Amino acid sequence: MPCRPLRLVHVGLDDTPVRLILGEEASTNAATGSIEYATLSYCWGKNELPLRTTRENLDQFSHSISPEIIPATFADALWVTRRLGIPYIWIDALCIRQDDDSEWQVEASRMDEIYSGSQITIAAEESEDSTSGCFPEKERGGFEAGEMFFHTQLSPPHFRPVDGQSDSSPFLVRIYKGDMLCRNGRSTRNTRGWTLQETFLTYRQVSLMSPDIHWACKELHTTECGVTQRGRPTLQQAEWGWVVQHVPYLHGEHIKNSWREIVGNYSLRQFTYPSDRVAAIAGAIRYMAKFQFHGDEAVLGLWKASFGNDLAWLRLTGPDESIVPQSVHKLPSWAWLASPGSAIYNFWYYLEDRISGESHIALLNHRITWTNTPYTSPLLSAWARVECLPLREIELHPFPAGARYNPPCVRVFGEGTADSDDDARFALYRCNAQLDHSNTFEGGRYTCMLIRSIRVSPDSLRVAKPAFAIVREVFLILQKVELKAVERIEGLQVTREEGESDILVYKRIGIAKLDSRPGEGAFDTETGNRVSIVLV
Repeated sequence: MPCRPLRLVHVGLDDTPVRLILGEEASTNAATGSIEYATLSYCWGKNELPLRTTRENLDQFSHSISPEIIPATFADALWVTRRLGIPYIWIDALCIRQDDDSEWQVEASRMDEIYSGSQITIAAEESEDSTSGCFPEKERGGFEAGEMFFHTQLSPPHFRPVDGQSDSSPFLVRIYKGDMLCRNGRSTRNTRGWTLQETFLTYRQVSLMSPDIHWACKELHTTECGVTQRGRPTLQQAEWGWVVQHVPYLHGEHIKNSWREIVGNYSLRQFTYPSDRVAAIAGAIRYMAKFQFHGDEAVLGLWKASFGNDLAWLRLTGPDESIVPQSVHKLPSWAWLASPGSAIYNFWYYLEDRISGESHIALLNHRITWTNTPYTSPLLSAWARVECLPLREIELHPFPAGARYNPPCVRVFGEGTADSDDDARFALYRCNAQLDHSNTFEGGRYTCMLIRSIRVSPDSLRVAKPAFAIVREVFLILQKVELKAVERIEGLQVTREEGESDILVYKRIGIAKLDSRPGEGAFDTETGNRVSIVLV
């Protein structure tokens, strides 16, 4: 069904003033029945937006928005929209009343419909805020150090002159650093949280940047200077992370791994308001649930059908507990959204291992309760009840040489005191552990839950290469939550018996991996014994 946003900006193709209109008043294409509108993707910036719609100015903006108060980025986007002959544009700061929490929650949850329903997304790649404009002045014309362009009279190989051109016609040659098609992935806009799903959800995007404008759609990605790639790639790797594109053809665990790459990209991004971290991924989650995962249920950025594997995120970088945003503390410990830094998947195994390894976690039931609209309103409570192998107490102790690694190597079961040969080095360096909210690992006995086990070739090990196959166990580090701290878990019956609960409740505090000889792992995977616990 065609998307009809709540409001749109009328760009004035008919020489009427720029103004806000209700979506229900917008004219539709007679052939398709859809509204033809553009969307703008840009950075809000660190300062207060100079122009936004509120309850107070909504009536005035519905009659006209004076050109004198429209910031440069918005004005440029209006100009591009008019030049394309599109009558409307959707700009979040104008089309959502920014002082109406209820309206914001509803409209922010519809980003999948709004961006996928637009004719084109105009991406202000290098604008730091709404006042910079879509075509900011750049030193060296946008060329990086070491890049250049020059004229030559020499004809390229296989050159065929076109009408009016001779063999001796001059050519303009440009030399770029790196892959031009990944250049927009390193832009200012692609460091911001909200813009990931805006890029991911749109069907056509024009990236306004120096030294070339980029065009991307489902068929190709091309630049103004003529560099073209047919077939839009699933993910493009840039220097700082991953640029997400549409995923039209992957299936099963392959597509889940594509989602995990999206998580890694998203967790690197910055927000004007850290509390937006959950809301700004809601549209991508809704899109994946409807069109890619075929009815699988989202569980706070994890997925019901692959919940065990989705628990295996690792905080690779991030702040200490003292500066973690308060919004993170309200999230359940098992959600990657609760990570105070970048959260990545698949750190300890390659693609074939991700698919062929064995998961040891099953999600039994769960409940996520929101104040109002899911993902865009405050979270009230969240828990997940899982079935797993019996928990194991494991001694983990840091040592100086292990701190050189990220995540750090820790001694396990008191083993390993020297690295005199490969077997000794293997015993010393076979376990890595990382706490979720601290960069300091304290030695001690930890409660651990196995997530996944994988057979690994010793050739893939970086520190020591023993002459035997390896079983790699990836497990969560847990901390028991006392009953008094969970007097009431919504939707979960907690009963007491002599001060104890019939339900074991834990929170996640870290993750680790352990390499062992076959049959000598820390967890018993053969007996079939299972227990159930609640994660909060």
